[in-house]
Amino acid sequence: PNVVNSTAKCALYVRNGGKKFDNIKMSFSGRLLKVDNYATYEGNPPKIRMKIYTTAPVGTLVEILLGSKGRNNEYPAGTNSQYQAYTTVSNAWEEVNFKFSQIPQGSETSVHEIDQITLLFDPNSYNSDTYYFDDIAGPKLISSKTQPVGSKK
Repeated sequence: PNVVNSTAKCALYVRNGGKKFDNIKMSFSGRLLKVDNYATYEGNPPKIRMKIYTTAPVGTLVEILLGSKGRNNEYPAGTNSQYQAYTTVSNAWEEVNFKFSQIPQGSETSVHEIDQITLLFDPNSYNSDTYYFDDIAGPKLISSKTQPVGSKK
């Protein structure tokens, strides 16, 4: 723990250097709300944020894909929107802000279906760097247990 990340625990991920697009998928028992507020180039949209500590070099790309677990990991059909951030330090904690990158051509996932985040650390590479991450913040999650009857899923 330090001034950037004061929590006692976080996630550890060592990238599989044998896979060009190695990734982590995190699924929810609910849906993310108001993703369309984040998925825009207009105005000053809110940013998805995450704390990262890595041994990777400065300038390493980290990507977040918001999508649907029901699409069997299909890309681009199962992805609603993509966001990118670049590291600015190595061997230290930092909080990165993800900028909206794109709604991939061929996406078939609406903003009402998002129940999965995919993390890609240095996609399109074969490195095996170590990443610690914590405190992902962004669109609000509504639990499937608390969704009103008749609400759009």
